[in-house]
Amino acid sequence: MENEKVKSLSFDGRRYQFGEKILNYSIEYEGGKTTVVSINLPLKGRLTKTDEIIFENESFVNGFKVVKTKNGEYGYVREEDNALLPYRYDVALDFNEYGLAMVGKDGYVTWINRNFEYLNSLITMSKYEEEYYFLSFEKINAFSKGEIPLSLLIQQHYDIYIYYYIDILGKLKSFKEYNEGYPALAAFLAATPFNEQGYARADDYILSSKGYMISKSDLKDKSLNAGLPDSIFEFAKETKKNERTLKR
Repeated sequence: MENEKVKSLSFDGRRYQFGEKILNYSIEYEGGKTTVVSINLPLKGRLTKTDEIIFENESFVNGFKVVKTKNGEYGYVREEDNALLPYRYDVALDFNEYGLAMVGKDGYVTWINRNFEYLNSLITMSKYEEEYYFLSFEKINAFSKGEIPLSLLIQQHYDIYIYYYIDILGKLKSFKEYNEGYPALAAFLAATPFNEQGYARADDYILSSKGYMISKSDLKDKSLNAGLPDSIFEFAKETKKNERTLKR
């Protein structure tokens, strides 16, 4: 699964039939194309792991090649020794230039690094233990372009969704209000990916990838005082367009 132009990976739901559970994942590409990847699993536990490869990508990307094994799981072959590594996923994409790859397993999606540590639900990198569920996120977005790349993560807590950003080291990004005295925020109830200029919208704030935020009302007042109302309208149109990528 080549992911040069992948915009996001998300869990798309599960269903049950004939004594199996079927997990679906959606890969969204630039340009609007979406591919759904499904895997059939037992009602309890995982499939018996196999090293028999039935499909592989044409080339290695950043040191690894994605392969599919006979039981429907995905894994990686390492370029330096052509070894099939033991890690298996329901869906797996190429490693990017930062040494991170999008994967899905057990109804969650997340980032992994070249040590095959995964970003867990607590937003820390850890090794996956086979006896535990692969607890992570509902949706992850590709890293933004620009000076400071950030990835938007979406996590479900009961009946609400929480939005976070991480940097290329897998560290949680927090944002400080321009007005002193306000605590930094790292979690939001709604957010958009960062654009190439390094800005995003989250709740009632405009965020800078440098780690700052300003409320929309403050930004409006400052912009009007500076004679820049057109800048607000152009940014609003762009972020409204980006919001569509968050709908599932």
